[in-house]
Amino acid sequence: AGKLRVRCSKCQQGTLTLTRDPSCWEDVLVRNRLMGVCQAQDCDGTVAEFYFKCGAHPTSDSDTSVVLNLITPNRQHVPCITCTDTGDPVLVFPCADCHVICLDCFRLYCMTRLNDRQFIHDPQLGYTLPCVAGCPDSAIKELHHFRILGNHQYDRYQRYGAEEYVLCMRGVLCPSPGCGAGLLPDAGVRRIEC
Repeated sequence: AGKLRVRCSKCQQGTLTLTRDPSCWEDVLVRNRLMGVCQAQDCDGTVAEFYFKCGAHPTSDSDTSVVLNLITPNRQHVPCITCTDTGDPVLVFPCADCHVICLDCFRLYCMTRLNDRQFIHDPQLGYTLPCVAGCPDSAIKELHHFRILGNHQYDRYQRYGAEEYVLCMRGVLCPSPGCGAGLLPDAGVRRIEC
């Protein structure tokens, strides 16, 4: 389980007193959203910086954890949009309808889209997926959610994402067997070597 922590963004100490508590994920995830007063000597910091620590094992002060804000307990027993089971925990897509998918179906959705190379390349977010129902403005922003694929498939996901980025930048991929390096030629260059 993750533990939410706050610190002063200026001195990085946990001595900031918030002017108000966070009331939604955006308060925690969006920088400069909440303010406070740093109590550390010789620091006039006012901006809160939130981070998560792993509560399952001891960590150093500099270790932080990624927030998987779309994965949540299924307290209302909402059925999965794909299999209609009421699993727990679930992933809630960031769409207007807040579609719910169980983690097994989400893993299968990711694997199928990865195998078919149907992830989308978003210029702001990177290589991502939308809601399984195809809802607009539903792309997954925190790409660590795709770690659900497992190490080998996540490596494929990262490789495909890098390849997609190179191609979007009008680059080329080395055709040599086992290479696949991304090359970004200068404008007007017709011959390049890896």
